[in-house]
Amino acid sequence: MAELLQRLALRLLLCLLPTYLLWRSLGAIGVVVGVPLFGLALATPLLDLMRQLRQQARAFSYRDIEGRHFAFRGQHLDIVDDAEHFRWIKLSDVRKLIQQLPGDETLCRLYPADVQSAAVARPARIRAEALHGYLAKASAPGNLKFKHWLEREVLFPASQRRTRAPRAAGPDAAPALPDPAFRERANTGTDADAA
Repeated sequence: MAELLQRLALRLLLCLLPTYLLWRSLGAIGVVVGVPLFGLALATPLLDLMRQLRQQARAFSYRDIEGRHFAFRGQHLDIVDDAEHFRWIKLSDVRKLIQQLPGDETLCRLYPADVQSAAVARPARIRAEALHGYLAKASAPGNLKFKHWLEREVLFPASQRRTRAPRAAGPDAAPALPDPAFRERANTGTDADAA
């Protein structure tokens, strides 16, 4: 951007000098003769500047969702990564796609360590692996398609990130979802799958 502005300023100066000299020697006619120089010299840098400003505005406007926009059949899904690179999906978004999904309380009993109820965190979320496990029993064509999409677009990239990236640590680390105390409480409770 700075280089582009410097180039624009230099071209402006190079246009002003001949135009000023033409104005001093020919008067108003000299200015009319010198004005086309501005068009020739400044058109390309101005277009480049506009293109760069557009790219920066676009990057600024999409900074919140870049790399985390997920949509299945036109329905946006709010998915966040925790510090261990597991993905958590907003339950209300999943319910728009799977109408037969059990209530939050039932899901909390079925998957105690993998569901954040609305009482613990807003919005309620389910870990993608637990949702995939639930959908493994599905027989409806729409649910099977969603399960395959979940494997391809959510679970596989997350597993690749877990194998490649070391565990996040330090001030730049993403906050863990759910907090470790919640996970420990859930693991010490009764597990419905173990029965």
